[in-house]
Amino acid sequence: MTKAYHEFDNELRIKYLELNLKHLRDIEFDGVSYRQFFVDVVRKKKPFQNLSFLDYKMAYEMDFITADMKYLTGMLFFLRPGINNPLPFNGYNQTIEDRRYLMHTTFGLQAAYNFWDRLGDLLWFFFPSTLAERDVYFDRIISLIDKPYNKSNNYISLLELYNKEVKPVLQVRREAVHYFQPECKHFWGHTEDSSQEAVEKRYKEKFGYADLMLNQLNTAAKAFELTVRLIDELPDK
Repeated sequence: MTKAYHEFDNELRIKYLELNLKHLRDIEFDGVSYRQFFVDVVRKKKPFQNLSFLDYKMAYEMDFITADMKYLTGMLFFLRPGINNPLPFNGYNQTIEDRRYLMHTTFGLQAAYNFWDRLGDLLWFFFPSTLAERDVYFDRIISLIDKPYNKSNNYISLLELYNKEVKPVLQVRREAVHYFQPECKHFWGHTEDSSQEAVEKRYKEKFGYADLMLNQLNTAAKAFELTVRLIDELPDK
């Protein structure tokens, strides 16, 4: 690893501290590590589906994804001071910071999707359903969780968190994956409508991507806890 990269990484870690960014490994639940919190619950429950891997492998996977989200969040805040706000009737004149900012936004949207996909897998392992593995996603499996678990505070809070904080973001991700990613969206947005009102609206949206990613990082930790607590409501072996 080069000296230049080490220097950059140190600056990014300072940004982590300034923003109090945390992935799962940085957080304790009930006074223990995220991994111990997870294992203490899932090892006393009987999975509905056979696990094809060691149980704590899923915990590691979700930690790694939140570490990616932490990195991407830090990068967005690191780059945001350099993004450009095009003037009406002028060229886009994109800065390199703007280019990297929108690129990392695309990565961040995908990381958020990946995290909730894994939560859906976790629920599918433990709660009865007729879903085939290829059809599993969070919103599908949680809708199939039956009484009494779908009346619990953990279930209600988890579903509310998803619907309010995550579902709108995943729609942005869907647009980025299937149609136009943020960089193209903003470039052509300016090309097609460079009025003052349109420029200001797009800049506000672009500026907000860093805050959006910060919210997704914090939401992921809450969702992890609620999901494990919901599984803990199942009978022990």
